[in-house]
Amino acid sequence: MIKEICLKPDYLKKTFFLIDQRYKSKHLHKLKHLKIKNNSWGRFLYYAKNKNKFDKIFTFGNIPPTHKQRGFVINYFHQPLFVDDIKNKDFKVTLKKLFINLLKNNVNLWVAQNKLMSDKIKKKYGHNLKTDIIPFYQESRSKETIKEFTFFYPSLGYEHKNHVKLISAFIKFYKVYNTGKLILTVGDENRKLKKELTEIQKKYPVINLGYINKNEVNEIYKTSEFVIFPSLNESFGLGLIEAINFNCKVLVSDLDYATEICIPSLSFDPNSEDDLINAFIAAKRLDLPYPKPLIKNDIKKLLSQIYNEN
Repeated sequence: MIKEICLKPDYLKKTFFLIDQRYKSKHLHKLKHLKIKNNSWGRFLYYAKNKNKFDKIFTFGNIPPTHKQRGFVINYFHQPLFVDDIKNKDFKVTLKKLFINLLKNNVNLWVAQNKLMSDKIKKKYGHNLKTDIIPFYQESRSKETIKEFTFFYPSLGYEHKNHVKLISAFIKFYKVYNTGKLILTVGDENRKLKKELTEIQKKYPVINLGYINKNEVNEIYKTSEFVIFPSLNESFGLGLIEAINFNCKVLVSDLDYATEICIPSLSFDPNSEDDLINAFIAAKRLDLPYPKPLIKNDIKKLLSQIYNEN
């Protein structure tokens, strides 16, 4: 988003950025901005002090402004955990759901990246909420490279990402066929799994890279024949679009978030380890088709919403 805006000087004159102090970018010096701590108190103080300052407010962080603003507020909503009715063990998730419900009237327009999330927002927080569907993402393309028989899952290690079942299925596949490689990006968000992977890597070709940046992720896409995506819950599934852009074949859960994004190479039941094993077997034995995208990048529409362009 910042990169897109930096390409248009007119946007810079109109925009003030409120940025998490942990964020780093070579473009920041071009922006009028303030860095604040990543906590609710910092945002509370800022919104209270500046509630009459801006004509248009665009928020990325799911939770609406803590105070009613004079300007028009667009809230980009992208966290499925905040709209699902499933009880979550994480108290922070429950608390944030309460905050969203209390503050929902501080938003004029809710933006989701697909119809599934738009419907869930209305079901959870009120059918009277005004929503728009605007998928957007950074477009990257792959130069022709030699693909390896590798399964890449670019995802953090949260429980709903379904890593445990995926890893178990791959190991059972590998014990029989003795081929393939599984590449993961589990970081400190799941230290238990990260530690277990340290031991697993000694016996099997399961490689955990930990947290890696966008350029590093793209390099893995370039050489991976398959992206496997067993997630149980997604707001959008950006990894599927990235996989398509880098000419990877896509093996993905047979869930709604996936069918809104693409026609995959193969789908499977993410709750069935046997089905996951069969997905690995099919990748080895069959000449699976390449996936086909069902959405397009609408970043221009999003920018037109923010900057009142026609």
